[in-house]
Amino acid sequence: MTSTNPILEKAKILIVDDELIIASDIQSIIERLGFRVTGIAEDAAEAWKMVEKELPDLILMDIRLRGKTDGITLSEEILNKYDIPIVFISAFADNETLDRAKKIEPYSYLTKPFNTRDLHSAVEIALYKHSLGKKLKESEARLKKSETLLNKTQEIAKVGGWEWDIASQTMYWTDECYRIHDMEPEEVEPGSPEHIKRSLDCYPSQEREKILKAFELCCQEGTPYKLESLFLTYKGRELWVQTSGEAVYENGKITKVIGNILDITERKQAEAHNRLLATMLDTAPSSITVHNANGEFLYANQKTFELHGFSKEEFFALNLQNIDVPESAQHTEARIQKIAETGEVSFESSHYRKDGSAFPLHILSKSVTWNHQAAILSVATDISEQKAFEQALVEREEQIQSIFRSAPVGIGMLVDRVFKAVNPSTTEITGYSREELIGQSARMLYATDEDFNYVEREKYAQIAKYGRGAVETRWKRKDGEIRQILLSSTPIDLKDLSKGVTFSAQDITERKQAEKALRESEERFKALHNSSFGGITIHDKGLILECNQGLSDITGWSYDELIGMDGLLLIAESSRNFVRSQIAAGYEKAFEAVGIRKNGEEYPLRLEARSIPYKRKQVRVVEFRDITEQKAAEAALQESEYKFRSLIDQAAEMLFLHDTEGKIIEVNRAAIENTGYSREELCNMNVMDIDPDVIERDDLKNYWKKLQIDSEAVTFESRHKRKDGAFYPVENTIAVVQLKDKNYLFALARNISERKEAEAQQLKLREQLIQAQKMESVGRLAGGVAHDFNNMLMVIMGQAELAMGKISPDDKLYSYLTEINKAGERSANLTRQLLAFARRQTIQPRIVNLNDIVSDMLKMLRRLVGENIDLVWQPGAKIWPIRVDPAQIDQILANLSVNARDAIDNSGFLILRTNNVTLDEDYCGKNSDCKPGEYVQLVVSDTGCGMSKEVLENLFEPFFTTKAIGEGTGLGLSTVYGIVKQNNGHIKVYSELDMGSTFNIYFPRYNEGILTVDKLTNKENILGGNGTILLVEDEAAILHLNHELLNDLGYTVLKAISPDEAIKKAASYEGKIHLLLTDVIMPGMNGRQLAEQLIANRPDMKIIYMSGYTSNVIARHGVLDKGVQFIQKPFTKATLAKKIRQAINDIHDKD
Repeated sequence: MTSTNPILEKAKILIVDDELIIASDIQSIIERLGFRVTGIAEDAAEAWKMVEKELPDLILMDIRLRGKTDGITLSEEILNKYDIPIVFISAFADNETLDRAKKIEPYSYLTKPFNTRDLHSAVEIALYKHSLGKKLKESEARLKKSETLLNKTQEIAKVGGWEWDIASQTMYWTDECYRIHDMEPEEVEPGSPEHIKRSLDCYPSQEREKILKAFELCCQEGTPYKLESLFLTYKGRELWVQTSGEAVYENGKITKVIGNILDITERKQAEAHNRLLATMLDTAPSSITVHNANGEFLYANQKTFELHGFSKEEFFALNLQNIDVPESAQHTEARIQKIAETGEVSFESSHYRKDGSAFPLHILSKSVTWNHQAAILSVATDISEQKAFEQALVEREEQIQSIFRSAPVGIGMLVDRVFKAVNPSTTEITGYSREELIGQSARMLYATDEDFNYVEREKYAQIAKYGRGAVETRWKRKDGEIRQILLSSTPIDLKDLSKGVTFSAQDITERKQAEKALRESEERFKALHNSSFGGITIHDKGLILECNQGLSDITGWSYDELIGMDGLLLIAESSRNFVRSQIAAGYEKAFEAVGIRKNGEEYPLRLEARSIPYKRKQVRVVEFRDITEQKAAEAALQESEYKFRSLIDQAAEMLFLHDTEGKIIEVNRAAIENTGYSREELCNMNVMDIDPDVIERDDLKNYWKKLQIDSEAVTFESRHKRKDGAFYPVENTIAVVQLKDKNYLFALARNISERKEAEAQQLKLREQLIQAQKMESVGRLAGGVAHDFNNMLMVIMGQAELAMGKISPDDKLYSYLTEINKAGERSANLTRQLLAFARRQTIQPRIVNLNDIVSDMLKMLRRLVGENIDLVWQPGAKIWPIRVDPAQIDQILANLSVNARDAIDNSGFLILRTNNVTLDEDYCGKNSDCKPGEYVQLVVSDTGCGMSKEVLENLFEPFFTTKAIGEGTGLGLSTVYGIVKQNNGHIKVYSELDMGSTFNIYFPRYNEGILTVDKLTNKENILGGNGTILLVEDEAAILHLNHELLNDLGYTVLKAISPDEAIKKAASYEGKIHLLLTDVIMPGMNGRQLAEQLIANRPDMKIIYMSGYTSNVIARHGVLDKGVQFIQKPFTKATLAKKIRQAINDIHDKD
C-alpha cells in the first residue's frame, strides 16, 4: 500500500534507532509504503549529522539510544533549531519517561512491536499535521504581516477601522482607531459599555445624537452613513473626524457593521487656510487676476469686479482685450515678451469699466504656473487718486505762481541780501522794474545804512529765536519817496541760512497814518462814550480796560472799582455760562441776560458787543442796558395777549387774521380743527391755499374790491380745503381792521356742512314728492285709458272669437278673424303693461316659490333672447315663499329679457339668480321706498352696453325709451316698476356704460308668523368685530357709506378712493391689515390686480371683493375664482358684518 498524496510520497524520513535490525525492518516498511528513507542513525551524534545534512521531513525517534543522550533529549535539541515532526517509537517506557516525551509534543507515539497500518497512519498523520501546521504558521505570518501593514497604512492615512458584531454585541478596533481616541487596547474591554461610552463622549452632544441615530439606522435597515464632526480625544486633543459605517449581510440578514474613523483635522485646517487665503485675496485693496497668453481670465478677486463694475459671471466672459484701452493694448505683445525674458514687468495702463468710462492703473505682471499651464499673474492698483493728486500738484503749482504774481504784497527771495526773485507787487512798492532789482543788494532800498543794518540785526535775531522775523522799516522808492514797510522773512532752510530767505513786504504807510488819526480820535471817543445813556465797557479777555459813567450808574460800582474787574462779575450767576458761551462764539447781536448790582440786586439786562481795534489789538466793546421797565411792559402785554388768545380760541367759529395779500397772520383753535393744519402750518400759508374760490369765482373778487374800497364787512359762502384734500362749505364774514397803522382782514368762517346737508336732503325729498305726484298722475291717466280701451278690446276680441266659432277654419274669413284676434291680444298686452305701470292690474296673487316660476319660464325666455345669448340660471337654495301673481313675474322676466337682448351686441350673457336677503334699517334709511324685513331677491343681469347716469335717472319714466321710433313703447321698465310696487317690493338698478346692467328686485317674504320689524332689525343680531380693514372704492358716496358701516361695526378703517392711494396707505401703515375690502371695477387697476400687489407684502391679509354686478358678469374681470370672498351690492349692514366675520375669523384665530 502506497500513499496517494504526492506531497507525502516525496517526504524524506530519518530513522533513529540503536537496534539496526529493527531499524532496517522499519526502513523496508517505509519504502514499501512509498516514502524515501534518508538514513538510519544509531545514536545522537550520528542523528545530528544526518539531520543537518539531509533536513528530513520526518524523524522516527526511538526513545532509548546508546550513549548519554536519549531520544527525548535529542528531540528537544533538534526542535530547538529545526521544525521537523517527530514520532516516538519505543518497546518500553516508564511513566517518567512518558511524561518527558509528552512535553516534547511529538506528532505520534508507537509502541514496539507495531504493524504496518499503525506505522503508515502515524507517519501520514504526522506529515499531514506538520504540513497543515506549517501552512497555518505561514498564514499566521502573512496575516501578522498584513495586520502590521494595515495598521501602518491606517496610521499613515490616519484611518481607524472598527467592527461591531450585532449578535455578540462586541466591538473590534484597529490600532489607529485606538490612537485617534488616545486610548490603549488594554485600558478597557472591547465592546464593553465603558468602551462605547468613552468613544461617544469624544463627540459633542448634538453630533453624538446624529451619529447614534445613523448607527442605529445602519444596524436596523442597513443604511450606510458618513458624517463629519468635531472630536475631543480621551486625552483632550481637539480633532476633526469623519466617521462612516456600512452593514454586512449574511444570508440576507445584517450581522455586522464595519466602518472607519478618519482624522480630517489637517484637511479642515487646509480648508480653513484656503478660505482665509481666498478672503485675503478678495479683500485685497488691489485687483488680482490670472490670465493666459490669449488674454483669457483664469482667476480674478472681488476687487477686480468692483473696480471694473462687472459681476463675476460677466467678467469671466470677457477677454483682456475687452477691457484694455487701445493705447495700452498695442503694447501687450511687448510686455508678454519682456515677462518671458525677465519674469516680470511693471507699467501703467488704463482699463474700461462696464459703463464705458476708463480709469488708470499701475500693473505689476509676473509669469506663473496655473493649473499646470503657463499664465500671467497681474496685480493692478487703481491710481485714479494718485493721478488726481499729481494733477492737483500741477494745478497747485500754477495757483502758487498765480498767487505769487497777483499777491497784493511784495514777495521775493534773497540770498546774502541780494534779490533772486521778486513779484509784480514788489516792483510797484519800490518803483523799480524786476530787471533792476534781480541781482542787486537790498541796500538800494534803504535811505540810510543805519536802517539797512537794523533790519539785518533784528531780523536774524528773531529768526534765531522764533524761526522767522518781522520788522517795521522804511524803504526809499526809485522816485525818492519814503514808504513805511512791514518786512517779514522766513529762511528757506533754518539749518543753513546761506540758502537765503523768502520775504514779504507790506506797504503800511496808510495804516501808520490811520493809527495816528486813531490816537487823535481816542480823546474824542472818551468824551462821547461817557455821555452815553447806557453802560459801555471795553474789555480784553474779560478784563475791563475802559468804561463810561453809565456803567457805574447801572451797577453801583465806581469807575476805579470797575477798571481791571472781570466783566463776568457784573453778570448774575444764573446767566454767566450763557454769556461766556456768547463771548466765546464772538456773538455780535443783542441778547438778554440777568445782571447783578454791587448791592446784590439782580435785574434784566440787554447786552450787545462788537470787536474793535484798540491800542493795536482787537478788544470787545460791550453796551449794558438796564431793561427793567421794558420787561414790565412786555409782561403786561403778554398777559393781555393771553387773555385775547383765550377768548378767540373759545369761539366756535373759525377766525382768521390775514394781510391784504392773503398771508395768514393768526388763527384760532376752531380754524385748526376744521382745516386739519397746525397753527404753524396755517401761519405760513396764504388764504388762497385753503379757500381756492377766492381766485376762481368772479363774485368773490368783487367782494375783495368792495372791502378794499369801502372797508365794509361782507358776507359770502365759499369752500375751504382741508389738509387731507377734502372740501367743506363755509359762510364767511370779513371786515377790515387796522393794527399798527396797517390794514388787515379779520375773517369769521362758519362750517355750514350740516346746514348744506339738511338743505340737500330737503331738496331730495321735494324732488321725490314731485316724482311721486307725477307718477301718480300718469298712473291715473293710464288706468283711465286702459279701462275704456279694455272695454273696446273685449267687444272686438269677443266678437271675433264668436265669429271664428261659427265658421270653418278653412274659410278665408277665418284667417281675417285670426289676425283681428292677434291684434287684440297685442293691444291687450299693451293694456296690461299700462295697468301694471298704473298698479291697477287685476291680479290673482298666490303663495309661490320664485324658483319654480323662473324655471317654468326658461324655455320661453331662451326662444325670446335667441341662440347667440347664453341664458344662465342660478337658483338660490331654500328660497322663502312669496305672495304674488305668477303672471306678473312672467311679465317682469319677459320685459327685462327683451331689454337685455336688445342691449347685447352679437353674443353675451343673461344671468338670472335668486337669493334670500334681509334689508335692515340702515339700508332702508338710504332707500326710502323700502321697509326693513326679509325679502326674496330676483337678480337679472346682462353683459350688454350698459346705461349712462342720465338714462338711469329716467329709467322708470313712462314712455321713456332709448330705442328707435317703432322699436319700443317705453312702457317695459315702467311696467316692471309698477308690478314691484304693487306687490310692496323694491327695485335697485346698477349699470355703467360698456359694463352691462343688473336689476335687483326684492319681493317680501310670505310668512304666516311674520316677525315684527323690531325683531328683524334687532341690532344685537349684527355682530361687529375688531381689526384693521383697508377699504377701496372709487365712488366717493359709496366709500363714505361703507366707511360709516365699518366704523359702526367696530373696525379700524383705512379708506382709499383709488388703487394707487390704497398701495401707498398699505406701504406706510406699520400695523397689521387684517382685511382688504375692495370694489372690482375701478379706473387704472381692477380689484384683483390690487389684491395681488398688496398680498405679496401682506400674505396673511384676507380679501373680500364687492360689486353691483352679478358674479358671472364680472367673471371676465378676474374676480370670482375658487375660494374668493364676494359680496353683492347693495348689501345691508348685517350682511356685511356676517361676510367680514366669515373672512376675518381665520386671522383672529391665528393671532
